Amino acid sequence: MSPDAGSVRARRIQTVGRASDLLLRLQRRLLPLDSGSQKLAAPASRQPAAVLIPFRFHEGEWRLYFIQRSRKVHLHAGQMAFPGGAVEASDSSLLAAALREAREEIGLPGELVRPLGYLPPTLTVTGYWVVPVVGEVLGSWRIVLDRYEVETAVEIPLGWLLNPRHHRVETRPWRGKTFPVHVFQYHEHIIWGATGRMLAELLRTIAAEYGLDLPELELKPPEFDSVKPDRNNY
Repeated sequence: MSPDAGSVRARRIQTVGRASDLLLRLQRRLLPLDSGSQKLAAPASRQPAAVLIPFRFHEGEWRLYFIQRSRKVHLHAGQMAFPGGAVEASDSSLLAAALREAREEIGLPGELVRPLGYLPPTLTVTGYWVVPVVGEVLGSWRIVLDRYEVETAVEIPLGWLLNPRHHRVETRPWRGKTFPVHVFQYHEHIIWGATGRMLAELLRTIAAEYGLDLPELELKPPEFDSVKPDRNNY
Protein backbone atom coordinates (compact mmCIF):
# COMPACT_ATOMS: atom_id res chain seq x y z
CA MET A 1 0.00 0.00 0.00
CA SER A 2 1.34 3.44 -0.95
CA PRO A 3 1.92 6.07 1.77
CA ASP A 4 -0.93 8.18 0.38
CA ALA A 5 -3.34 5.22 0.38
CA GLY A 6 -2.28 4.35 3.91
CA SER A 7 -2.97 7.89 5.08
CA VAL A 8 -6.41 7.86 3.48
CA ARG A 9 -7.24 4.54 5.14
CA ALA A 10 -6.03 5.82 8.52
CA ARG A 11 -8.27 8.89 8.23
CA ARG A 12 -11.26 6.77 7.26
CA ILE A 13 -10.67 4.47 10.22
CA GLN A 14 -10.64 7.42 12.62
CA THR A 15 -13.85 8.71 11.03
CA VAL A 16 -15.55 5.35 11.59
CA GLY A 17 -14.32 5.31 15.19
CA ARG A 18 -16.25 8.56 15.78
CA ALA A 19 -19.25 7.92 13.52
CA SER A 20 -22.59 8.87 15.08
CA ASP A 21 -24.38 6.22 13.00
CA LEU A 22 -21.98 3.39 13.85
CA LEU A 23 -24.26 1.30 16.03
CA LEU A 24 -27.27 1.83 13.80
CA ARG A 25 -25.33 0.51 10.82
CA LEU A 26 -23.65 -2.26 12.79
CA GLN A 27 -26.98 -3.49 14.11
CA ARG A 28 -28.18 -4.16 10.56
CA ARG A 29 -25.44 -6.77 10.19
CA LEU A 30 -25.90 -8.54 13.53
CA LEU A 31 -28.05 -11.56 14.24
CA PRO A 32 -31.24 -10.09 15.73
CA LEU A 33 -32.06 -10.49 19.41
CA ASP A 34 -34.99 -12.73 18.52
CA SER A 35 -32.80 -15.09 16.45
CA GLY A 36 -34.01 -18.65 16.53
CA SER A 37 -32.22 -21.07 18.82
CA GLN A 38 -30.88 -23.08 15.87
CA LYS A 39 -28.53 -20.27 14.89
CA LEU A 40 -27.08 -19.85 18.37
CA ALA A 41 -27.61 -23.16 20.19
CA ALA A 42 -24.51 -24.97 21.42
CA PRO A 43 -23.78 -28.35 19.81
CA ALA A 44 -23.82 -31.47 21.93
CA SER A 45 -20.87 -31.70 24.35
CA ARG A 46 -20.28 -27.94 24.21
CA GLN A 47 -21.00 -25.68 27.17
CA PRO A 48 -23.03 -22.60 26.21
CA ALA A 49 -21.58 -19.25 27.25
CA ALA A 50 -22.20 -15.59 26.47
CA VAL A 51 -20.09 -12.45 26.55
CA LEU A 52 -21.02 -8.80 26.31
CA ILE A 53 -19.22 -6.56 23.81
CA PRO A 54 -19.91 -3.17 25.42
CA PHE A 55 -19.67 -0.05 23.23
CA ARG A 56 -19.62 3.37 24.85
CA PHE A 57 -19.32 6.78 23.19
CA HIS A 58 -16.89 8.72 25.34
CA GLU A 59 -14.80 11.84 24.69
CA GLY A 60 -15.82 11.99 21.04
CA GLU A 61 -15.17 8.38 20.03
CA TRP A 62 -16.49 4.85 20.38
CA ARG A 63 -14.72 2.66 22.90
CA LEU A 64 -14.97 -1.02 23.85
CA TYR A 65 -14.61 -2.47 27.33
CA PHE A 66 -12.48 -5.52 28.04
CA ILE A 67 -11.42 -7.26 31.20
CA GLN A 68 -8.12 -8.84 32.11
CA ARG A 69 -8.90 -12.07 33.86
CA SER A 70 -7.42 -12.71 37.28
CA ARG A 71 -4.50 -15.07 37.66
CA LYS A 72 -6.53 -16.87 40.35
CA VAL A 73 -8.96 -18.48 37.89
CA HIS A 74 -8.24 -21.90 36.43
CA LEU A 75 -8.95 -21.19 32.76
CA HIS A 76 -7.67 -18.25 30.68
CA ALA A 77 -5.83 -16.81 33.68
CA GLY A 78 -4.40 -13.36 33.01
CA GLN A 79 -5.90 -13.16 29.52
CA MET A 80 -7.88 -10.30 28.02
CA ALA A 81 -11.56 -11.01 27.44
CA PHE A 82 -14.99 -9.50 27.11
CA PRO A 83 -17.13 -9.66 30.26
CA GLY A 84 -18.96 -12.96 30.24
CA GLY A 85 -19.07 -16.60 31.20
CA ALA A 86 -21.01 -19.84 31.21
CA VAL A 87 -24.79 -19.78 30.92
CA GLU A 88 -26.38 -20.79 34.23
CA ALA A 89 -29.68 -22.55 34.83
CA SER A 90 -31.15 -19.32 36.23
CA ASP A 91 -30.43 -17.38 33.03
CA SER A 92 -33.52 -16.93 30.89
CA SER A 93 -31.49 -16.31 27.72
CA LEU A 94 -28.02 -15.74 26.31
CA LEU A 95 -28.62 -12.01 26.68
CA ALA A 96 -29.54 -12.48 30.34
CA ALA A 97 -26.36 -14.48 30.91
CA ALA A 98 -24.17 -11.81 29.31
CA LEU A 99 -25.77 -9.01 31.32
CA ARG A 100 -25.52 -10.99 34.57
CA GLU A 101 -21.83 -11.69 34.01
CA ALA A 102 -21.12 -8.04 33.16
CA ARG A 103 -22.80 -6.96 36.40
CA GLU A 104 -20.88 -9.54 38.42
CA GLU A 105 -17.48 -8.90 36.84
CA ILE A 106 -17.39 -5.13 36.35
CA GLY A 107 -20.49 -3.85 38.14
CA LEU A 108 -22.24 -2.79 34.92
CA PRO A 109 -26.00 -2.38 35.59
CA GLY A 110 -28.11 -4.19 33.03
CA GLU A 111 -30.46 -1.23 32.71
CA LEU A 112 -27.59 0.84 31.28
CA VAL A 113 -27.10 -1.58 28.38
CA ARG A 114 -29.02 -1.28 25.11
CA PRO A 115 -28.60 -4.69 23.45
CA LEU A 116 -28.21 -4.59 19.67
CA GLY A 117 -27.81 -8.19 18.53
CA TYR A 118 -25.48 -11.16 18.32
CA LEU A 119 -22.31 -12.03 16.48
CA PRO A 120 -21.88 -15.65 15.32
CA PRO A 121 -20.87 -18.08 18.08
CA THR A 122 -17.23 -18.93 18.69
CA LEU A 123 -15.87 -22.28 19.92
CA THR A 124 -13.02 -22.11 22.42
CA VAL A 125 -10.29 -24.71 22.90
CA THR A 126 -11.74 -25.30 26.35
CA GLY A 127 -15.05 -26.50 24.88
CA TYR A 128 -17.26 -23.42 25.32
CA TRP A 129 -19.70 -22.29 22.65
CA VAL A 130 -19.55 -18.54 23.18
CA VAL A 131 -22.20 -16.19 21.81
CA PRO A 132 -21.14 -12.52 21.74
CA VAL A 133 -23.87 -9.99 22.58
CA VAL A 134 -23.20 -6.50 21.21
CA GLY A 135 -24.60 -3.66 23.29
CA GLU A 136 -24.35 0.07 23.89
CA VAL A 137 -23.59 1.38 27.37
CA LEU A 138 -25.85 4.38 27.95
CA GLY A 139 -23.82 6.59 30.24
CA SER A 140 -21.17 6.10 32.89
CA TRP A 141 -21.13 3.84 35.93
CA ARG A 142 -18.85 3.07 38.83
CA ILE A 143 -16.73 0.08 37.84
CA VAL A 144 -16.64 -2.50 40.61
CA LEU A 145 -14.45 -5.49 39.86
CA ASP A 146 -14.94 -9.07 41.02
CA ARG A 147 -11.37 -9.35 42.28
CA TYR A 148 -11.37 -13.14 42.20
CA GLU A 149 -12.20 -13.27 38.48
CA VAL A 150 -11.04 -9.88 37.16
CA GLU A 151 -7.71 -8.13 37.57
CA THR A 152 -8.62 -4.92 35.74
CA ALA A 153 -11.02 -3.37 33.22
CA VAL A 154 -9.61 -1.81 30.06
CA GLU A 155 -11.31 0.71 27.75
CA ILE A 156 -9.92 0.67 24.17
CA PRO A 157 -10.86 3.09 21.37
CA LEU A 158 -12.46 1.45 18.35
CA GLY A 159 -10.21 3.49 16.04
CA TRP A 160 -7.16 1.95 17.68
CA LEU A 161 -8.49 -1.57 17.21
CA LEU A 162 -9.34 -0.96 13.54
CA ASN A 163 -5.82 0.30 12.82
CA PRO A 164 -3.85 -2.55 11.15
CA ARG A 165 -0.67 -1.40 12.89
CA HIS A 166 -2.09 -2.74 16.14
CA HIS A 167 -2.96 -6.18 14.76
CA ARG A 168 -0.85 -9.15 13.74
CA VAL A 169 -1.23 -12.87 13.08
CA GLU A 170 0.82 -15.32 15.13
CA THR A 171 0.91 -19.10 15.39
CA ARG A 172 0.17 -20.79 18.71
CA PRO A 173 0.53 -24.49 19.62
CA TRP A 174 -2.37 -26.68 20.73
CA ARG A 175 -2.25 -30.45 21.19
CA GLY A 176 0.75 -30.96 18.95
CA LYS A 177 -0.46 -28.64 16.17
CA THR A 178 0.00 -24.95 15.48
CA PHE A 179 -2.78 -22.57 14.54
CA PRO A 180 -2.80 -18.97 13.29
CA VAL A 181 -4.41 -16.54 15.73
CA HIS A 182 -5.37 -12.88 15.68
CA VAL A 183 -3.35 -10.77 18.09
CA PHE A 184 -4.27 -7.18 18.98
CA GLN A 185 -2.05 -5.08 21.20
CA TYR A 186 -3.09 -2.04 23.22
CA HIS A 187 -0.06 -0.84 25.12
CA GLU A 188 0.81 -3.77 27.44
CA HIS A 189 -2.53 -5.53 26.90
CA ILE A 190 -2.57 -8.47 24.46
CA ILE A 191 -5.86 -9.72 23.00
CA TRP A 192 -5.76 -13.11 21.28
CA GLY A 193 -7.43 -16.54 21.26
CA ALA A 194 -11.22 -16.72 21.24
CA THR A 195 -11.50 -13.05 22.23
CA GLY A 196 -9.22 -12.14 19.33
CA ARG A 197 -11.45 -14.11 16.95
CA MET A 198 -14.61 -12.44 18.26
CA LEU A 199 -12.98 -9.02 18.03
CA ALA A 200 -11.79 -9.70 14.47
CA GLU A 201 -15.32 -10.76 13.49
CA LEU A 202 -16.70 -7.55 14.96
CA LEU A 203 -14.13 -5.41 13.16
CA ARG A 204 -14.70 -7.26 9.86
CA THR A 205 -18.42 -6.58 10.22
CA ILE A 206 -17.81 -2.87 10.79
CA ALA A 207 -15.26 -2.71 7.95
CA ALA A 208 -17.72 -4.34 5.53
CA GLU A 209 -20.47 -1.88 6.47
CA TYR A 210 -18.22 1.14 5.87
CA GLY A 211 -16.28 -0.24 2.91
CA LEU A 212 -12.95 -0.29 4.73
CA ASP A 213 -10.26 -2.41 3.11
CA LEU A 214 -8.85 -4.45 5.99
CA PRO A 215 -7.65 -7.77 4.49
CA GLU A 216 -5.45 -8.28 7.56
CA LEU A 217 -8.57 -9.38 9.46
CA GLU A 218 -9.35 -12.24 7.09
CA LEU A 219 -8.30 -15.48 8.76
CA LYS A 220 -10.01 -18.84 8.54
CA PRO A 221 -11.25 -19.99 11.96
CA PRO A 222 -9.03 -22.80 13.34
CA GLU A 223 -10.30 -26.35 13.39
CA PHE A 224 -9.09 -27.77 16.67
CA ASP A 225 -10.03 -30.49 19.12
CA SER A 226 -11.38 -28.78 22.21
CA VAL A 227 -11.27 -30.27 25.67
CA LYS A 228 -14.28 -31.13 27.80
CA PRO A 229 -15.56 -27.86 29.27
CA ASP A 230 -15.37 -27.20 32.99
CA ARG A 231 -18.29 -24.82 33.56
CA ASN A 232 -17.01 -23.89 37.03
CA ASN A 233 -13.89 -22.24 35.66
CA TYR A 234 -14.99 -20.12 32.71
